Amino acid sequence: MGFHVERIKVVGEGAYGKEKEILDKFKGNPHIVQCYDCDTTTNYETNATSLFLEFANGGSLRDLMKYYGHGQTKPKQIPEQHVKCYVEMILKGLVEIHSRGYVHSDLKPDNILVFHREDCNGLPVLKIADFGSSSEVSTGVKGIKGTLAYMSPESIHGNISGAWDVWSLGCIIIEMITGRKAWNKYRGRGQGDLDLRNELLRGEIPDIPENMSSLGKDFLMKCFIRDPDKRGTARMLLQHPFLQSETIVLPHKFGFLMSSTTKLADNNEEKSTDVGTIFYSSITTFGSTNCKAVKKRMRCWYHQLKKILNIVISSRQDIGR
Repeated sequence: MGFHVERIKVVGEGAYGKEKEILDKFKGNPHIVQCYDCDTTTNYETNATSLFLEFANGGSLRDLMKYYGHGQTKPKQIPEQHVKCYVEMILKGLVEIHSRGYVHSDLKPDNILVFHREDCNGLPVLKIADFGSSSEVSTGVKGIKGTLAYMSPESIHGNISGAWDVWSLGCIIIEMITGRKAWNKYRGRGQGDLDLRNELLRGEIPDIPENMSSLGKDFLMKCFIRDPDKRGTARMLLQHPFLQSETIVLPHKFGFLMSSTTKLADNNEEKSTDVGTIFYSSITTFGSTNCKAVKKRMRCWYHQLKKILNIVISSRQDIGR
């Protein structure tokens, strides 16, 4: 099993010092990234903790969004049928987190890791990661936590609750559907962060994408209810008709044919890649990881080629009859 190392600097019992403790509570959970071990070294009175996490062969959700645009640098739109599947995976992770009394507090595409299936069939699996900003609801934490573009109004000054993460999920959905951040109009402004903060405090919500289905729009409105006590919970949203309606998963247009180019993390050798089978991550990995990734890609090609050959043979047999 592959894994990567995430190096986190820790000073005393800082926010990151408890991350492994939190991850240990979710051992074996298919919707939360797994932590196998950790190691702490001291250098000039500063602790550096290495967390040994399972290897996310598809990088982060933000990487996946980029490759839906055939490897372009800016994230592209993800089909709503795929978004529904991804949202269900994220919600299942949030249900586990909230049921144990925790709030992630910094849910965003960068903190959701992507795991491609070895046979390259179906959509990749998403798992929630990076619990450095997480807190227990029982602590009654107040004040700003997280990344402003994904923060809820009450997270700026109110009590912590699972509703924070639900609002963040709504912002992530908008980003997947449109290819742009939910509050994209504030990017690049000199006072962008201040304007966005004021907008949140005034009770504004992000623009709902026009190209979403009516059920999708209703789902988002449940994520953006101003009152956190009335906002949909992760468990409730799992039962929303948007996710319960029939889902027809679109075929991977990026399944077998290579469509773009990416560089391996540890050298300048170029390999063709595509959104459906990204096995190279920008996260620091052990030296043997690239070799394992290449082997996985070869297995992927084998399975895909075998399917194509079976279809060709079957077609010829039908013609012969």
